Amino acid sequence: MWAPLAAELARDHTVVVPDLRGMGRSARPESGYDKKTQGRDVAGMIDALGIERADLVTHDIGNMVGYAFAAQYPTASPALS
Repeated sequence: MWAPLAAELARDHTVVVPDLRGMGRSARPESGYDKKTQGRDVAGMIDALGIERADLVTHDIGNMVGYAFAAQYPTASPALS
């Protein structure tokens, strides 16, 4: 569902659209589906990609993961939208 918006944003932004654990083509580990763990996944991805500033756009279950990320990393550099 994000493809049209991501394509539009990619014209003048770097766009990263990760799958949450077990969704899409992501691996399906036996555990780690709680939102705190998935928030840490987001932080790890941002760190691994060397992203210094980001706007976080979320929807549906991603809202809960985005909140978990923000709550665990309140001083992280990404600006939350």
